[in-house]
Amino acid sequence: MAANYNGHTKTAGLGYNCEQSLGINVHSCLLLTPCGIPLGLLAQSCLLLTPCGIPLGLLAQSAITREERNSAGKSHHEKRNRPIEEKESYRWLETMQTAAGNAPAQSTLVHIADREGDIYELFALAHKMDEKFVIRAVHNRLTSEKEPAMQNLRESSPVGRMAVTIPANRSSKTKEREVLMTVQYQCADILKPQIRQKSDTLEPALPLTLIRIAEECPMESAEPIEWVLMTNLEINNAADAIRAAEYYKQRWKIERFHFVLKSGCKIENIQQRSVEGIELVILMYSIIAIHIMQLTFLSRSAPETPCENRFLHF
Repeated sequence: MAANYNGHTKTAGLGYNCEQSLGINVHSCLLLTPCGIPLGLLAQSCLLLTPCGIPLGLLAQSAITREERNSAGKSHHEKRNRPIEEKESYRWLETMQTAAGNAPAQSTLVHIADREGDIYELFALAHKMDEKFVIRAVHNRLTSEKEPAMQNLRESSPVGRMAVTIPANRSSKTKEREVLMTVQYQCADILKPQIRQKSDTLEPALPLTLIRIAEECPMESAEPIEWVLMTNLEINNAADAIRAAEYYKQRWKIERFHFVLKSGCKIENIQQRSVEGIELVILMYSIIAIHIMQLTFLSRSAPETPCENRFLHF
């Protein structure tokens, strides 16, 4: 999430963002308990959810400002070859570590992220920390047989089907709809990227499972829905693959969280003299946003529950 503070010319510490305006770039990920309720938020926002999608809290939050365009003046090769610690994507690793440290001791976390989280170093860190994840894949990585993993997956036989509710999309002018998705999965040893072959700190290969969820009868007026997920959860059958996909379905809750922050809490109207002051107010509004979401989704899942049960915890 990028919060635009272009009009706040007297606020100290604001930096460049991709819209050529001043702002704070807030990146997000989700953590799920086995039942799917958000447990926490890091800004890079990290929400803690149960598998049924009820927010529990905020595990971590970090904000950055950019003094200029990322890696200005560097070639594409130089940008790609930088150590992960020098890239903005390193925040995903820091968020996983912080979230794991802040989570309740009795909880089992499943880290959920969109395609921005498709980072081999993140997979390796999760393997080292024994953390579980379901991340949408963007890179067609090679298997230990030097074959493209996504291509192999798409050519495999379906193992099941699942129904998914696709939210309305204003940009494509499509209404909310229920679609039938076919499920495929393949387990493979995913090789370390060629660009990281010189790194002795990364595992040469990691045992992961790719899951493909694809729309069976796509609409003519809309692009077919396809999710390719990467996970280190144990996947032995169609039910396991569908469960992992159900976890990923909760990822959109982070978008609702951003919506509540920007449209409900109006964080872009915050007036502070410094970026540190804005970050503190965003954190306070983040806690409010989580409680709003919690009440909203609890009312949908258990509408007969007395409101006193929830307000006694406030």
